[in-house]
Amino acid sequence: MTEYTLSSKDLVDAENFLVEFQSEMVPEANLERGGAVRDILIKGFACMYAYLRGEVNNVAARQSLLKIKESLTDEDDISDAVDEILSNWFIFRKSGTAATVIARLHFTEKRAQSIPVETVFWRTNTARFVIDTTNDTYIVTESQLFPIFDTSGTLLDYVVDIPLVSINAGTGYNLDPGTFVQVDAPGGLPYFSYAEHLETSSGGTDTESTDEMISRAETAISVRNLINNRSCDVTLQEQFPAITGTLTIGMGEPEQIRDRRVEVGRHLQLHTGGCYDTYVSLPTVTTEENLTVGGYFVRPDNLAVVFRDPELTYDQGRTFTSLGVQAGHILYLRAGLTGLPRSFQIVSVNDHELSVSDATPFPAASDESTPNAVRYSIGWLNPGYAEIELESGVYDRIALPSVAPATASVPYGTSRRLQSPGTVMLSGKPVQDIQWVELTDPPASLSSLVDPSTGTIIFYVRTNTAPVPTTSPQSLQYQVIVENPSQAQSMRAINKIYLGGITTPPSSDYDTYNLRVAYTTLQGFTAVDSYAVDRNNRIAAANHLVRARHPVLLTLNIPYRLKTTASGTVDHEAAAVLVANHINSFDPDDDLDVSDISSFVRQTYPDIGAVYPLTAYYVLNAPDGQQISFNTTDIVSIFKTNSNGVSIVDAATITPPQDLLNRGIGPSLASTINTLTGDIITEEGNVLDWLTYLGVSDRTVHYTTINTMITFELRS
Repeated sequence: MTEYTLSSKDLVDAENFLVEFQSEMVPEANLERGGAVRDILIKGFACMYAYLRGEVNNVAARQSLLKIKESLTDEDDISDAVDEILSNWFIFRKSGTAATVIARLHFTEKRAQSIPVETVFWRTNTARFVIDTTNDTYIVTESQLFPIFDTSGTLLDYVVDIPLVSINAGTGYNLDPGTFVQVDAPGGLPYFSYAEHLETSSGGTDTESTDEMISRAETAISVRNLINNRSCDVTLQEQFPAITGTLTIGMGEPEQIRDRRVEVGRHLQLHTGGCYDTYVSLPTVTTEENLTVGGYFVRPDNLAVVFRDPELTYDQGRTFTSLGVQAGHILYLRAGLTGLPRSFQIVSVNDHELSVSDATPFPAASDESTPNAVRYSIGWLNPGYAEIELESGVYDRIALPSVAPATASVPYGTSRRLQSPGTVMLSGKPVQDIQWVELTDPPASLSSLVDPSTGTIIFYVRTNTAPVPTTSPQSLQYQVIVENPSQAQSMRAINKIYLGGITTPPSSDYDTYNLRVAYTTLQGFTAVDSYAVDRNNRIAAANHLVRARHPVLLTLNIPYRLKTTASGTVDHEAAAVLVANHINSFDPDDDLDVSDISSFVRQTYPDIGAVYPLTAYYVLNAPDGQQISFNTTDIVSIFKTNSNGVSIVDAATITPPQDLLNRGIGPSLASTINTLTGDIITEEGNVLDWLTYLGVSDRTVHYTTINTMITFELRS
């Protein structure tokens, strides 16, 4: 039974009420003080009445979220009352989430390892992590163990990165980089040396407080399906507690570009509707892929839009370009697939491939079926579309494989597989930031490019243009290309990494070798995407795409001075972690500015007397794979105005898409004269047009950083 403390005022109020009530009901009764009725009956019942009135008030208060919020605490009875009230609306308290981290394990020998899932990694005496896997054993092959050398080229040990998750939920598991104090593996780990993590563990959240739960309830009372911004937010956060926020972009909003159709005419910006994108906020995690350079990769969206005829273009030497095939011509598939004959507009041509629009893909990939016998012709006049002479006197033919050994493996017919020399394609998922690009098995012919500390070829420099051939290991470049920018930061994104080569023009010097790519993505994103596109959850008449916000990576140097009365100093490494966490947790719907950061530093460290004026430097990873740099002394934004303190650093390195070039914007975003009209244009206007064309706004980006990108400078 709930206990109540009855004050003297409660008893006096109760006694006065009972006296007044009894006086009205029995006017002749003697209720004077000192009488038996007043002193024994009235005062006795006053205690009971005061208790019952308190009980009634308590029950009434716990039936109203408004009254609960007026005097909010997290005492069990109030928490239980809130849970009970909101459960009527199918709103339940979030239980908190576990933290994740990538651990680096060091071994003295390069041997395959079978790590039991029962292995416990102790980061501190109380913080325990286990391997984040559903398998009974985590297998590490020899090829996954990479050698580590010192600056003189002496082998130190072998390392492998594995995913860990905390045993319990809570923010207490979000720990700074460091070494695990102990690793308990049943049976031991042969040749194991130690384990560490180089980045802060993240994603750990506490059980939702009553205050947070009530605040969430204000927007959670809605239809529980993926139909609009509010219902998408509620439904996805209920299904996936790790999601901390969402933004849904629908038809008619400027960021919605997936429904834009240019097949009718490149000059038309026709929006057909039927698409909506939900941007989700989730903890990030580092992952890596090992890929064969120059190999064939299946498009993540599984669209078959490529056509090849190797026997014609390789064996006979009659390439599509030499035959005069052009974008805009019609590829007419006559037979060999279900639903034929049917015409497809060609959107791009090279010597050995034709590509059609993503909006009208082929019915299937014939190169994955048997028999594979697609008959086709190419032309521009309806109904036959057979104006291109494919062979002497032949205007239609069946696509055939090459019989030459060097090209016999080239797919033929319709295909969803893509291939380019010197290129790899990542599996479909958001790519927030590329952290490492490394050729792990370089041949002797490329020994001059090998880094002696790793025994591998490391590509350090990300560029917006094709990599420049170089013989300097420290200057090796790579380019990120997103072939479908309208679907960037999603499971359907086609993220390519192009290495170029060491000759001019670049040849496929790196083809057939293994490229290791490490990058950050969103943890648990695949499950969210699968839920949203499931036919039982999605809107039947709409195309729903789950995406991550486009990352803007901040770098800061914070100059400061201490108070003359300061009792200590500032730990710069610890301060960098706190500032990074502050930026990463900043509300994406609010404006981040440098004064926010300065105020946070001063409030966190009372010994700091002043934070000097600072400049924030930041880079947007744009949907097309290009990077554009900014700096600001005021508001952190990707749009420059006359008053927000933003400067655009390298617009000259950005190549606009073809549609903007057709409008006279180019050859770079730094151009000041429209090439069509001769009118004066501005750099900031070009950047605005480019970002708008890509569907990027301040709503669809998030500002992020890591502690190593934050530095402090103590001034006297």
